[in-house]
Amino acid sequence: VTLVQSANKFRNEGFTQTAKNFLTDYFGANGFNNASIFGVPNRSVTNRQIQSYLGRARVTLLDKLVLSASLRYDGSSVFGAENQWGLFPSISLAWVLKDESFLKDVDFVTNLKLRASYGEVGNQGIGAYQTTSSTTQSEMLFGNDPLYTIGLLPGGVMPNPFLKWENSASKNVGLDFGFFNDRLTGTLEWYDTRTTDLLVYNKLAAASGYSSQLSNLGEVQNTGIEVQLGATLVK
Repeated sequence: VTLVQSANKFRNEGFTQTAKNFLTDYFGANGFNNASIFGVPNRSVTNRQIQSYLGRARVTLLDKLVLSASLRYDGSSVFGAENQWGLFPSISLAWVLKDESFLKDVDFVTNLKLRASYGEVGNQGIGAYQTTSSTTQSEMLFGNDPLYTIGLLPGGVMPNPFLKWENSASKNVGLDFGFFNDRLTGTLEWYDTRTTDLLVYNKLAAASGYSSQLSNLGEVQNTGIEVQLGATLVK
């Protein structure tokens, strides 16, 4: 049995200042002050946190059956208060057929194992503050002041307080085999992965005052069969 807990906090700070039309080529201690036009100072601060809990159990029965199960509980600050936490289970089972009585005396079979699994994982791959309203800096003229004044305008993306985790559910069935003292080995595998609640930008009508909104709208499914073979021709 394994129990894991983790917590991460990320903070990014930035500051930018631009200038142009310098009056001299000298850039000494006060060289920046020689510019005739200064851009708008911009300071940014971004905070995000994630907290995770994981429980996992693994048991082997009679050296033939291997069962593993886990449960993961993740919380991220990039989502709204109602959907910050996601629960992601997984389970797998392996059966060593070679150790069964009906195959134990079959000499050309070196290894034969059947396995199956199901698991879910989450994705929080979006920036911070997507669930709340945001503003952008904008220069404007105010009164008789010849200089520009800095104002704030609403951002172009409509906030969505109901954003939640993307979810990928995977099913897998496989057969691992080895024949003739592992001179011939391989794997036959079927898989199916379905991802729901994909975070995508949904275009909005211009009359709304916003260009787009981030929403859990996408869905993708991948399924197929994989075959892998290996051979030792000379030993």
